[in-house]
Amino acid sequence: MKQEVADLIKRYRKRRGMSQKELSQGICAQGIISRIERAEVVPSIDIFFALIRKLDVDMKQVETIFSIKPTDHDVYSQEIKDLFYKRDHRTLHYIVTNLAVENFSIEELYYIDWYKAILDYHHFSNFEKSKKRLEKLVEKSQDFPELQLRVLTSLGNIYMGEEDYSSALSYLLEVLPRYKSLNETEYEWRFLISLSRCYFFLKDTEKALYYNTLALDSVLEHKSLYLLGELLLMQTNILKEDGLLVEALNTCKQSLVILELENNQQVRNIALSLFAQLQKEVKNEQ
Repeated sequence: MKQEVADLIKRYRKRRGMSQKELSQGICAQGIISRIERAEVVPSIDIFFALIRKLDVDMKQVETIFSIKPTDHDVYSQEIKDLFYKRDHRTLHYIVTNLAVENFSIEELYYIDWYKAILDYHHFSNFEKSKKRLEKLVEKSQDFPELQLRVLTSLGNIYMGEEDYSSALSYLLEVLPRYKSLNETEYEWRFLISLSRCYFFLKDTEKALYYNTLALDSVLEHKSLYLLGELLLMQTNILKEDGLLVEALNTCKQSLVILELENNQQVRNIALSLFAQLQKEVKNEQ
């Protein structure tokens, strides 16, 4: 399979008139493209799909050479988990719709429903369909507490996306006493930043700062870059709201550095805009 993947990527790259450097930009290091094309490695799912999207590869060719289906009993594999946390909803949709669900347990089928609810909102922009599916899952997942926590957190996040912060908070507060029970740091950090954002939008900067700092301290303790840029940006917004402009400006600088390292251009653009605004406000204050 390594050689088939190598030939596919190399053929389409040359067909599009791209250099390895151009193809790698925003996806991975150039050296990884070189190793893929020399058939030394098979790319991870997220890198592979980012490459074929950029190259506009025919999906029928992909299906014949690259199996991405998890095992029948692996609906929360590391690969799917990574796609979920990286918000790669296009690839997640492809995988979920190609799962062989014939032998799935009830719990596994509920997990599939949860993924589909996430995709209803983030991939298809259908709030009502997502909300209804998730609300049904809250009841159905009572015997599966880990899944129920994920469902409640998702409900909080989609209500926050619709700017219904009171409803969002009610769901997130249901999770708060139990959020550590999953023993999954990525989930804990995402939950805490969601709770922080919700309190921020509700103008409770004290609680927003508290929960954001909890997540930030944990990320630093684990020496991870995951979410660090976004957490620092959240911290910037809270400090700005509290009138601590110099502290906010310095924190925003740190956020920009981390977001550059993470290659998170979308959030970095938001941070750049905020940084420029803070520079003006600090200058005016002086």
